[in-house]
Amino acid sequence: MSQTTGIPVYNFPTDTGYRLLELRPDLLSILESPEAPPSLKLETGDDSALLKAGGKTWALRQKNTSNALILMRPHGDNGLAAMSTVHEIVELDAVKEDKPEGQAAPLSAKGKWHEKFGKKR
Repeated sequence: MSQTTGIPVYNFPTDTGYRLLELRPDLLSILESPEAPPSLKLETGDDSALLKAGGKTWALRQKNTSNALILMRPHGDNGLAAMSTVHEIVELDAVKEDKPEGQAAPLSAKGKWHEKFGKKR
């Protein structure tokens, strides 16, 4: 009877909080531009933080998820250590620029679930 060995996994949580940031295709294209990298700017809006880059603006919204993501790092020669569990993501919503600065309105006030399934309700 042969015994297979797996990768040892350890739990070494840190006090650092992590959030995943959704990279929308339009933001990704700005960040991957062959020109000089754009500066990313965070500002406060009426109801949320705003991310500005390359002449576009997105509202940041935190979303909780039941599907946790475990962040791992190498441990020892062949092991892994769990350092944090992420339960929240930061979603970006494109905003219209026809309002005065700092008061941009989201193009869509509802989340992705509503975009996909809520139209028929």
